[in-house]
This record gives sequence, C-alpha cells and structure tokens, in this order.
Amino acid sequence: MLLGVIADDFTGASDIANTLAKGGGGTAGLKTVQFLGLPGKPAPDHCEAGVVSLKSRSIPAAEAVAQSLAALDWLLAQGCRQIVFKYCSTFDSTPDGRRSTGCWRRAAGRSSSNIARPSIRRRTATSARWARRWRRGWA
Repeated sequence: MLLGVIADDFTGASDIANTLAKGGGGTAGLKTVQFLGLPGKPAPDHCEAGVVSLKSRSIPAAEAVAQSLAALDWLLAQGCRQIVFKYCSTFDSTPDGRRSTGCWRRAAGRSSSNIARPSIRRRTATSARWARRWRRGWA
C-alpha cells in the first residue's frame, strides 16, 4: 500500500476513496480499498490506497485520537509512504477540543511518512493529483 487515508466519518471516506479510485486528467486511479473501522487483518496485496473509515467525529476526543493513531499504525504497517488525515473542517472544533489537530500533531511525531491535512475545498483536486503522481512512480 502506498497511500493511506484516515477519515473521521464514512461519507468523507467514501468521497476520497472514490476520487482516488477514479483518478483524473486522463490518468487511471489507484487500486483503492475502503475499510470500515480499524482493520483486523492485513490489506489485500493489490491495494495501492487504503481508506480507513472511522466514526471519530461523534465520540469523545481522547477516544477519537486513540482510534486515529491506531489507524495510522495499521496503515504504516501496510507500507504506506503518505498519510492523509481527512476530516470535516466545519465540524472539527468541539467543546472538548480540536480532534484533528491532536491527531495530526501526535502522528507527525510517530512517523517518517509524509502526513497531510488537505483543505476540504481542495481535497478532490489534491487526491486526483496524488493518484496521477503515484501512477507515474512519484514518491
């Protein structure tokens, strides 16, 4: 697996998985698998991009961070070289703190992989660009 995505809900995960699989600009997409919750076994051998769908937006912040970091560890164990934290920017702030910022900061300290938090407005264009680059062998 080359690219891993940790999403805070099923809808956003489906959006980015679809974009990665479709590709764009005349370039084929990545072989993408969407996982519902934290996977309990390795990804299929053909998987180039894995999207882990969590329900972390609707649970306590500490639990959300723990689940996201567990997903990060699983994706890194699959060989991912780039990680995307996909979260809904309009719902990122909660009374008990910003979830994505906590995940991102802790993840950045745990991994030598490239970790990104694309803007929600640019997510589709960014994902399609990554798919094209991976197809050309860019890392």
